[in-house]
Amino acid sequence: MEEADNMIFINRGLKRTSIRGYMAVLLLFAFFYFVTGGDWKFALIVFPSVFFLLFMDIKYSITNENTLEFYHLFGRSKKKTIFISDISEIMINQHRLSLDYKTSEDLYPRSTFLELTETDMKIIVDELMKRNPKIIIS
Repeated sequence: MEEADNMIFINRGLKRTSIRGYMAVLLLFAFFYFVTGGDWKFALIVFPSVFFLLFMDIKYSITNENTLEFYHLFGRSKKKTIFISDISEIMINQHRLSLDYKTSEDLYPRSTFLELTETDMKIIVDELMKRNPKIIIS
């Protein structure tokens, strides 16, 4: 029942990131193909697909527990959880939010980003500011 109250946002840059990633992995396999002289046709098709399905952010969620969660593998498992109270700064670029946060174990701040539509960016910034008014926006 709590799951229904979570705010969910889809990664806007999924297609663009997928294309770049596929190109990089294909070039890597082509390099190994020519260096080793092997026949990797099957791997050239299957490995990039599996790689990006496992490791790409598919969606983001703001939960009732004041956390920002990053999901991958078609939203079935969490990749990363950030407490909203740990976020110190949000840098807004075109369709990209860069978040600086620092946990109690960290000596230096960490950084991550979210790729969103303009509408989703406004909603998520407003929601984060409402839950943690100490966040600096730049």
